Amino acid sequence: MTISVGLANHTILISKGGTEIPIDDSAAPIKDEDGKTAGVVLIFRDITERKHAEHLLHRNRIDLERSQEVGQIGSWRLDIKRDVLTWSDENYRMFGVPKGTPLTYEVFLAIVHPDDRRSVDTQWNAGLAGEPYDIEHRIVVNGQTKWVREKAYMEFDDAGELLGGFGITQDITERKQAEENTKHLASFPSLNPNPVLEVDLSGAIAFCNAAAQKVLEDEEMDKGECKFFCPTDLAAILRDWDKTSELTVGREIAIKNRVFGVTVQLVPRFGVARIYAQEITKRKRAEEALLRARDELELRVQKRTAQLRESEKMALDRMREIETYYHMAPIGLCILDTDLHYLRINELLAGWNGMPASEHVGRALREVIPRLADQAERIARQVIETGKPVTNVEMTGESLDQSSIRKTWLTGWHPRKDSAGSVVGISVAVQEITQQRDLENQLRQSQKMEAIGTLAGGIAHDFNNMLAAILGFTEMALEDVADRPDVKRNLQNVSKAAMRARDLVKQILTFSRKTTHERNPLPLLPLINETVQLLRASIPATIEIKFTATATSDRILAAPIEIQQILMNLATNASLAMQEKGGTLDVSLTDINFEPDSPVFGANVSPGEYVQLVVKDTGTGMSPGVMKRVFEPFFTTREAGRGTGMGLSVVYGIVKDLQGTITVESELGVGSTFSVLLPKVKTDVQTEVVRPVGIPGGNEGILFVDDEEMLVEWGRVTLERLGYKVTAMTDSREALKAFSNDPSLFDLVITDHAMPQIAGAQLAKKLVNVREDIPIILCTGHSDTISSESAGEIGVREFLTKPVSKQELADAVRRALDGKG
Repeated sequence: MTISVGLANHTILISKGGTEIPIDDSAAPIKDEDGKTAGVVLIFRDITERKHAEHLLHRNRIDLERSQEVGQIGSWRLDIKRDVLTWSDENYRMFGVPKGTPLTYEVFLAIVHPDDRRSVDTQWNAGLAGEPYDIEHRIVVNGQTKWVREKAYMEFDDAGELLGGFGITQDITERKQAEENTKHLASFPSLNPNPVLEVDLSGAIAFCNAAAQKVLEDEEMDKGECKFFCPTDLAAILRDWDKTSELTVGREIAIKNRVFGVTVQLVPRFGVARIYAQEITKRKRAEEALLRARDELELRVQKRTAQLRESEKMALDRMREIETYYHMAPIGLCILDTDLHYLRINELLAGWNGMPASEHVGRALREVIPRLADQAERIARQVIETGKPVTNVEMTGESLDQSSIRKTWLTGWHPRKDSAGSVVGISVAVQEITQQRDLENQLRQSQKMEAIGTLAGGIAHDFNNMLAAILGFTEMALEDVADRPDVKRNLQNVSKAAMRARDLVKQILTFSRKTTHERNPLPLLPLINETVQLLRASIPATIEIKFTATATSDRILAAPIEIQQILMNLATNASLAMQEKGGTLDVSLTDINFEPDSPVFGANVSPGEYVQLVVKDTGTGMSPGVMKRVFEPFFTTREAGRGTGMGLSVVYGIVKDLQGTITVESELGVGSTFSVLLPKVKTDVQTEVVRPVGIPGGNEGILFVDDEEMLVEWGRVTLERLGYKVTAMTDSREALKAFSNDPSLFDLVITDHAMPQIAGAQLAKKLVNVREDIPIILCTGHSDTISSESAGEIGVREFLTKPVSKQELADAVRRALDGKG
């Protein structure tokens, strides 16, 4: 019998050239015939390749652990035979358990949220029996609630006996928060970038937003087939619902090669199911890639002893897989050393920085992102000094690949430590959230505009009635004092002031979109030229006005007053910024062909042909804080009495209503530039210009009805001066009675809309029932319940908005009487 004895585990031989060679050694005695030891046989094996493979495998495991940390995905393994449960480092961190703590199922269950424990325990026991285990639930860590997703793969022997299992745990707290945000945005379907549906109790689709239709269109499917966003078991969900309590169910659906996370919210108050979908294709692919990579690593670790000669190749393959995942990740990733030089970076983040990934390595952070360097270096130094991560840091700046677009990123900074716990570098994760922040800003702006709209609608009617009386009697007084120029001049000033008040009400209503103007194809150059000439007369001589036009096609769909309001408000704002020192006001009109993915104005502009109107001044400029609020209603930096704070808000409202975009750039002490982008309209239609031909009159009989005595008096006198026979009344019931008694007395009825007892629209219907061919003019200070279109449907020939001038009233009367309305 020969006995071999191992001599040492870490023997190192030194070659003649001085190279260290790790060896594995063993010895066996040589016996003589008497059984005595006569010598020893020594055996040495070169294990350089094995040691190298083991080193690569160890380094590979460290890289995997760091990838799990960045991706917030942990893993665990359970050995039933040995009753051993092991966690990865990320699992310890995620559950808030100190590394080294003895792990048991009870330890895990104690961390699960009390409301979720019974469900988790039931599904775990089902998993031990062979059922699939893929669940989402809450955990409580240091007093804070998190959401995690757990997926397990149980292992059984040929006899069906449970051997153990392997699983992953993913922190999905941010995803859950995003789903809640998506639900909130769903109440604003026009702003929501994700598919939103509403289904009745029978399963029929009652509503499907534009985002859902866009997905179907992109996949070359019928935009009306929104049913593809419904879970396959929707009928069962609706059938089993008790119809008394709210219920939320999560599902995943696939549309061709795209995966969506679907939340079905059952709302008993409305008896509907609301479906919110969010695309998770990239995340699903990343999860699958990580699971596949983990499974392969586990398999290779199990076979390591039998495949030592193959371990180096396995380690290299694994490194390539990690590298692939690193570059496939849907977030930007990079690693910095303690001197803040790039060690590695994935393609996504490199693209944001505007240079290839290979050109980052060795470069300083400040050299690559100079505009964000101060903030980034401050955070990095904090991580290096404290050894603690800094997460959820927002950074805003101009993208280096598209320098004209400001973007916002959410960043996380995590320390990289050696075996002694010293910080040797920083792992950085970057996620672009520009669109999310833009949607939040749009939502806030929408809420402000809604509030102003409510205010505008409330005051417009009564204020316009008062202005109607002021303007009407002023016009009458001007006719009576034609031979007294001093009085006439004073009355003209009263009229001008009242007209400015009327324009202010129109501005407020236009801003809040409570009123609209008739829009036709409009060439901008003549109108801008005319408006610039008006500006030369009203702007101080210390300000030089320059106008240049290079647009070859300048036709848009708009009303002239809207374009004049835009230019006049922007120019007025610019002149006020230059009133102390003077300066130059540059106005330009140019073409812009906005291609898909073009960086000209950002993601909110649809591709197409546009006209760009630019108003630039050399005034005082604005601070970043003022620029953020410059389009807010009633916001002004001027002293009381020098401005309403509505001018730029009105511009913003008009531009948005014209499907355009407005941006501002400014620097203190240098000046400001406002750029307006308006879509072109392709048409050669010429709009007819109607020129006034005097104030027409007549001798017909007119019934004039208004509950305001002053307006009744103005209407009676004005129409009588034009030659008409007028019956004026303040009570709509008496007016209906007088008309019904003898309809032939009246050739026309002029009535206010907002009146007690019988409103104008109802009075018009009753008058038409008495005499079908009676011409009717309906007037209103402002109303959300009646428009020119709806008035026409009930027989009204003319629809006038107060205040009305004598010219406007006379023209409308003749059109109605002559059948031209």
